[in-house]
Amino acid sequence: VQYMEEHLGEDISRDDVAKVACLSPAHFSRVVKQTFGQSFTDLLTQMRVDRAREMLALSESSLIRIALECGFSDQSYFTKVFKKLTGQTPGEYRRSRVG
Repeated sequence: VQYMEEHLGEDISRDDVAKVACLSPAHFSRVVKQTFGQSFTDLLTQMRVDRAREMLALSESSLIRIALECGFSDQSYFTKVFKKLTGQTPGEYRRSRVG
């Protein structure tokens, strides 16, 4: 998890993280599912959205900059995933945290 947090902005895969954890990809997937109750991909996505929420609340960086720094390849996909997990677009989330 620490490795994932430190590399959220990069294109990391399950196999990359499994290798760091010295586990086979299949065993790593089982451990993640047992420990966190979700798949590696879902965990990574949730971590990226959580980081984006922090950045939206604490900085005035542009949405595209936040998307890229959190590991999303483009702003459109970032907005879609963010809304799916939070119920708000990134812009709506930011506005709801101001004032």
